[in-house]
Amino acid sequence: MTKLMAKIQDGEKYIERSQKDHKELVSLEAKKKEKEQLNKEIQELMDRVKELDKEIQSLETKSKLKKDVAVFTPEKALERGLIKPLQRPNEKKRGQDE
Repeated sequence: MTKLMAKIQDGEKYIERSQKDHKELVSLEAKKKEKEQLNKEIQELMDRVKELDKEIQSLETKSKLKKDVAVFTPEKALERGLIKPLQRPNEKKRGQDE
């Protein structure tokens, strides 16, 4: 009878350990899913940051170009030889004789 009682107690301990292990496993699975979701959100945020960086660079480039254009006058372009003086068809070139 004592052997039977000992086996019953061992069985009860086994059941308790199994239930405890099951709870831990369920908890770990939930944490794993939560971690996967957080990693997914982090990746999405990192992708968004990359997109925003590209937008910022584009805006900075546009802003710089606007500043350059605002400062760049036709007179400066003429001085640098980037453009030729505007001539009307009936107008004679400077220095030409009539």
